[in-house]
Amino acid sequence: MKLRTHPPRTEMLEAAAYYERQEKGLGEAFLDEVDKGVLRIRSMPELYPHFRGEIRRHSISRFPYGILYRILHGRIEVVAVAHLRRRPDHWHYRE
Repeated sequence: MKLRTHPPRTEMLEAAAYYERQEKGLGEAFLDEVDKGVLRIRSMPELYPHFRGEIRRHSISRFPYGILYRILHGRIEVVAVAHLRRRPDHWHYRE
């Protein structure tokens, strides 16, 4: 299934930079977990539960973030990589 991500990826990169400042290598670990999550979503897109409406959420291991996506016209559309405790609804404008 094809995958489309919404630009900008700013939030994800800012989160990685924050984690990297906290501990060397932690930012890279965060990005690795996001990549693993995207691979899981691509292999089993309907496995993860609906979060709101047609938006599904895959929680990222080790970090309080989730990959929010929807399946639309035979493709996976990543809406956000969002912090799940801080401003959890800030990505709504992308729907």
